Amino acid sequence: MSEKAQRTTFDRAYWRIPSVEHALDGFLEGKPTDREKKEIIEKTERERADWSPSKEAWEQFELVKRIVAHEIVVQMWDPIMFMLEDEGPYPIQALCTGTHLISNEDGKSQAYISLKNVRCIRTPDGYDGKSRLLKSSSTGESLLSLADIYEISWSNEENQ
Repeated sequence: MSEKAQRTTFDRAYWRIPSVEHALDGFLEGKPTDREKKEIIEKTERERADWSPSKEAWEQFELVKRIVAHEIVVQMWDPIMFMLEDEGPYPIQALCTGTHLISNEDGKSQAYISLKNVRCIRTPDGYDGKSRLLKSSSTGESLLSLADIYEISWSNEENQ
């Protein structure tokens, strides 16, 4: 038996619901005018009301189903990574125990993976991002939103 490492990068956060709190995250230079802020916030509110999981979101959900029962390493996303690639959350290593769809307060589905034995892989820069995990009250495992995932790697055992 040998292990074949696999990795996937989520170039877009298809499960991220637009939010006013993060509406201005894309401004890397300068400060938007009051009119620009108002337009961005109104557009974000419309997009939030209309949001539902896209075809690509469902494809991501199907993809992560393949990692259940595997030890994984996950790099979570943070907007600081636009400018300072090494200063995002530390990668986390854990056993992926399942996938879940949970409705938020607006009744919109959100996709999660459940994790057991979560530990950080410390890097010279960055921070502990485990605070972004939700704790499942029923199992004690941690839940990570697919909207927060930048990259996942895992190993598959193959028979030879």
